[in-house]
Amino acid sequence: LGTEVEIIPGGYIPKLQVLDVGINTPFKDHVRQEYEEYMLEFVPEDEVAVTRERVSGWIVESWKSVNKTMIDNTWSSIGFVCSN
Repeated sequence: LGTEVEIIPGGYIPKLQVLDVGINTPFKDHVRQEYEEYMLEFVPEDEVAVTRERVSGWIVESWKSVNKTMIDNTWSSIGFVCSN
């Protein structure tokens, strides 16, 4: 079917998926924290649905937590030097 299998040696995934390690994981962790806080503190007993508007707010706040230092550190972790 034209498919080729490539074996990725152990330990290379963080180098190949650098954004997953340095940016996406902290972003997802922040969204998860927002959700858990909401569920623990703000949900009335008879309402468990989360609105799209609220989730959008969590996403905006989570992206705000991603800063230039995080991005620079992510790339420098694989040897890419960032300038400015």
